[in-house]
Amino acid sequence: MPAVFDRAEFGVLPRRFAEDLAFLIKEVAGSQATTTTEVRNLTGHPPRTFDDFWADNLQPLRAVASLAS
Repeated sequence: MPAVFDRAEFGVLPRRFAEDLAFLIKEVAGSQATTTTEVRNLTGHPPRTFDDFWADNLQPLRAVASLAS
């Protein structure tokens, strides 16, 4: 599970949204064990960690979560 789930900021999301997000990440974690170059090939940029994605997208995710609650 990504380290981001240990952070206090995760608690600001509605519980159901947070549970669904955690479930999805857990489901794909094992299937994503193989490293490829596809992200770099398609985007021209190196892949990001989930923690980096979370840090960059926390506010938009909060906005979406607030619409769902």
